[in-house]
Amino acid sequence: MNGRKEFAAILFAAITILALAIVPTGATAQIAPPTVSKTVNPTDIVLLTEETTITLTIQGTGSEWTTSVPIDVVFALDSSGSMGWNDPSGLRKTAAKSFVDKLNSTTDQAGVVSWDNNIDFTQTLTNNFSLVKSKIDAVDSSGGTDLNVGLNAAISLLDTGKQANSSWVIIFLSNGQGTYSHSTAVVAANKGYTVYTIGLAISPGSTAESNLKDIANTTGGKYYSSPNATNLDAVFNDIYKEVVTSTIPHYVDVLEVTQSYIIDESSFNVAPDNVSTDQVTGETTIVWNNIGLLSGDGDPDLSADEIVTLSFKAKSSKSGMNLDVDVYGKAKVNYKDSNDADGGSVLIPQAKIDVKSARWLKQDAIAELEAINTTSKQAQHDINKAIKLIKESLNPALWVDDSRLDPKHGHKVFDREKHAVKELLKIVEERGKHADAAIVDEVKTVIDKITKADELLALIAITDAKNAEIVDPKFEKKVEQEIAKAEEELAKAYQALGADNPDKAIDHFKLAWKHAQLAIKFAQGLC
Repeated sequence: MNGRKEFAAILFAAITILALAIVPTGATAQIAPPTVSKTVNPTDIVLLTEETTITLTIQGTGSEWTTSVPIDVVFALDSSGSMGWNDPSGLRKTAAKSFVDKLNSTTDQAGVVSWDNNIDFTQTLTNNFSLVKSKIDAVDSSGGTDLNVGLNAAISLLDTGKQANSSWVIIFLSNGQGTYSHSTAVVAANKGYTVYTIGLAISPGSTAESNLKDIANTTGGKYYSSPNATNLDAVFNDIYKEVVTSTIPHYVDVLEVTQSYIIDESSFNVAPDNVSTDQVTGETTIVWNNIGLLSGDGDPDLSADEIVTLSFKAKSSKSGMNLDVDVYGKAKVNYKDSNDADGGSVLIPQAKIDVKSARWLKQDAIAELEAINTTSKQAQHDINKAIKLIKESLNPALWVDDSRLDPKHGHKVFDREKHAVKELLKIVEERGKHADAAIVDEVKTVIDKITKADELLALIAITDAKNAEIVDPKFEKKVEQEIAKAEEELAKAYQALGADNPDKAIDHFKLAWKHAQLAIKFAQGLC
């Protein structure tokens, strides 16, 4: 072989391979995306110590069967003589016409092939369904059986009349063994034509059945056995459900991704399939797979009448207003079609929370005290004194940021808070003497807010101590000892709160904070 001929042979082989690889598949339906909503409750929480409940609601959508994708279907009906006794009442024709009645004349087309050992007649693809049904009625029962003849004629009708964006389907019905070549089915498959075959009164395991199964398997269709003609209506209905496409999302997976500062995700109403935290970004991914199974019917779909609710609790390690809960764009709901092929995804909407810091809580306490209306001069005096003390605790010189105190002078914040609480406790303890009974509950709420702020200051200091890098290993034990003492004081503070002694609790929160500060100093080698 000379060089030119060798190059031509290689080029022809390459083109042939490429042509075989590019096989049209017809149109597929768009799967309807589920509807996803998200809420948080409450929308405002306290840093580190309070939880919010995050709730995802996923509602299914779509319809079970839709012809939103145009269908081009050819009815290739056996008209051999044996049909005279296998289908004497022409039930194959009745079932085919019932199928036609389900089609949409504005989008779909149908054609007919009447075949035996020859072609009796064909009807080209048309949306004139009255004409199609009259042609179906004209199918007779005479002649032999040649499957290749009937299948080739059906292929030709699709070749010449199919729509570019349609599903291309052949319904091929036969009741006997006849001439058949596998290559005929390969031609249909390479053109993207799906063939559904029906064996009427054909013996299981026979060559006739094997031929029809081969056609269906080769083209991606399905073989149906109909022992007698009375089964044909059900068979055609089942094929209709196969041909048209369900737009209901299936195999729906939820991937919730929370921000790095959203922590302690827990109390799931439905146990997730996986929870993982990225060690680099700190983002947590929570996965629920195939949530359609949770809808109650045990199916992997999520139809319009099915709703799945997923919820969990979480805290925040970051304070601020209008903070994002999700990592928007990463948090999504993925879904597939009924054949387990990718259907798309929906982004989970964002939800926002306000997270209060220690300083924010103290400012709230002041505002709430200033709003209290009392007729008791003594109670008003105690309130005014408490307000003054809380304001002194907010001196910027005592703070590093909204949740951290100056290591040297921060203890003064706790001292001011303790005295403020003592003033307010006078109102609570002397209830009925000089205070309006109506304001006692309001005062208790403010006391709780103040102690919550001091708890927060202690907790963050302990967290900072645990995260501090120890510059000199010789201080490692000292760091551990001070953290342990801080946690002991924290436990005592909680005991005091449980015994309804908030002023004593603040003393222990202060000591916990002090031990944490010492741990940080040891870690930094400053002691």
